[in-house]
Amino acid sequence: MWQSAGVSGANHRRRPLVVQVEARFPAGDAAPTHAEIARLAYQCFEDRQREGRHGSAVEDWLRAEQELLTGF
Repeated sequence: MWQSAGVSGANHRRRPLVVQVEARFPAGDAAPTHAEIARLAYQCFEDRQREGRHGSAVEDWLRAEQELLTGF
């Protein structure tokens, strides 16, 4: 999602709207690393391509993240 930098006209710049999310994990549990999520997201992408299903990289990433966080 993009948000205008507050300047109107043809020369206005756009900047990404950053949303911070704080994850809470039980004591002793570590959050999945970026590399772990990326590996599983790519596997989701490959599975989707093999099956001929449509989707997006964001969906693959969120699915991988959810699977690593919940174990499903």
